[in-house]
Amino acid sequence: MTLKNKVLFITGASRGIGLAIALKAARDGARVVIAAKTATANDKLPGTIFTAAEEIKAAGGEALAVQCDVRDEEQIKAAIAKAVETFGGIDIVVNNAGAIQLTGTEHTEMKRFDLMQAVNARAVYMTVKHALPYLKKSANAHVLNLSPPLNLDPDWLAPHLAYTLSKYGMSLCTMGMAAEFKKARIAVNSLWPETAIDTSAIRNLLGGQESVQASRKPEIVADAAYWIFNQPSDTCTGNFFIDSAVLTAAGETDLTKYAIDPTATLLPDFFLGKPPKSLPAVRATTPTTDQTPGGSSASTSAVTAVVTPAGGSSTAAATDAITPVAVPTTTPTVVSTPAYTAFKLDVSNHVATLVFTNAKRSNAMGPAFWAEFPKAIKQLSSGGDTRALVIYGEGDHFSAGIDLSMFGGIARLDLTSAETRAKLLQIITDMQDAFTAVERAPFPVIAAIHGACLGAALDLAAACDVRYANSTATFAIEEINLGIMPDLGSLQRLPLVMPAGLVREMAFTGMRIDGQRAHSVGLVTAIHTLKDDLVKAALQTAQVIADKSQKAVASSKKSLNYGLDHGVEEALRLTANLQVEVIDPAEIMGAMAKRKPAK
Repeated sequence: MTLKNKVLFITGASRGIGLAIALKAARDGARVVIAAKTATANDKLPGTIFTAAEEIKAAGGEALAVQCDVRDEEQIKAAIAKAVETFGGIDIVVNNAGAIQLTGTEHTEMKRFDLMQAVNARAVYMTVKHALPYLKKSANAHVLNLSPPLNLDPDWLAPHLAYTLSKYGMSLCTMGMAAEFKKARIAVNSLWPETAIDTSAIRNLLGGQESVQASRKPEIVADAAYWIFNQPSDTCTGNFFIDSAVLTAAGETDLTKYAIDPTATLLPDFFLGKPPKSLPAVRATTPTTDQTPGGSSASTSAVTAVVTPAGGSSTAAATDAITPVAVPTTTPTVVSTPAYTAFKLDVSNHVATLVFTNAKRSNAMGPAFWAEFPKAIKQLSSGGDTRALVIYGEGDHFSAGIDLSMFGGIARLDLTSAETRAKLLQIITDMQDAFTAVERAPFPVIAAIHGACLGAALDLAAACDVRYANSTATFAIEEINLGIMPDLGSLQRLPLVMPAGLVREMAFTGMRIDGQRAHSVGLVTAIHTLKDDLVKAALQTAQVIADKSQKAVASSKKSLNYGLDHGVEEALRLTANLQVEVIDPAEIMGAMAKRKPAK
């Protein structure tokens, strides 16, 4: 997974969660537009658009600081235009800017109601509207709204109806836009923290240091956002993600690293589960005196928060304590488990097996395969239980490649039509993405190849991390024999593992090589006589991998893949950052205890 050269337009990115998301992307070499109001720091709100830009550049990204009031349409349009002028487009929009005032109806002034509606719901709608022409041009466009799941329990509405309406307005934008933009392949999702997050709002208004100790770091939201941005935009859309659920499903086993105080009981965030009997008492605040002509506060980067019981008066007790409530252990389902017809999928002891079942047609990849395979890889990647995957086929062959019946429809296409060519281009890129998902999966993938491995099957094998074969295996870049060029990855990936000259010869002639030669040139790393021995060896290797540190294996794969597209220096920098993130002293001590003394 990488966001290198992706352009992120983030509102409210001068501090807190917005800045954490920006820095996470910057470490990949992303280009970040900081669209926020704060140009001058103050004691309670550290950080400005300019200090954020410097941090982003130091992390390895590019940055554009744009002072912008998200309520002002002309400023939003100008900020988007500047982003496109500077970076050439927009791939990801993060709607992070927010306004909060936790008061009941009687104690909420209409200018405060209008402020929250403008900064929360209206700004989301308006920012996406004006970014839409550029998102449509992105290969993997995402919109992420920092808003909660739609929990219609009346007790979440009663104490602070105005605020809840504005946040649910953001979430309704997620629901509606995900459906509206699905054909344009623009993903729209919401992300919300499971617990309180250490931000300026918590430090200054919502309980102070005691609440901070019961909070998690903004990085947990940033890491979850990063995972979302790297998912296919045509399938990962319309979700209301919870940060911890995303990371757990993606394979993260230790969330304590995100806690400010790992020994503290975490404070749940709003809108998740049943509401508490009483809301946290908070420090009252005087609204900013910097007014716009319309009468609303101009300082939307500052957070104004006042909590009152439903029907009661606001509290100004700065010393009132918050009683932490244990966070529920249950988390929402992130990805459903579909049924498959083109193959069997199973997970046992953290090792997944994907077995092609179309043996009567030499496991040819028909329409069902292309519809189901990306879903299966997404399921395994999101489920969190898979640490290695083995792919092989029933019958006598791994796979003969694309089912030739699919070419009949293509042959009848009128390619003089621009619309038809665009549809064909979309089909090809969807197929490419299916195999790229194997390469980007957060676990190693092993191909156990027997019999024919032709055309698209070789494209798939090339995307795998490890390839084993048996003595019956035959490999060919078969497309040239059908009058077309290979377009699903063989031309790009095979020269990385075998002699480029041989790849060219295979691509130009359609020649076949057997398992022994494939082994001798490095295409496969082990050769076996019988299919049973082949599959057994692949499963044994997968189990060895599954028994290792999941974080270390996933990070090693990520570093290896990153190194293919970047120089040694950049790859080393990424590796250092990954090591800092995944290193676990407890795992090191446990591994050392298992090691046998050298003789």
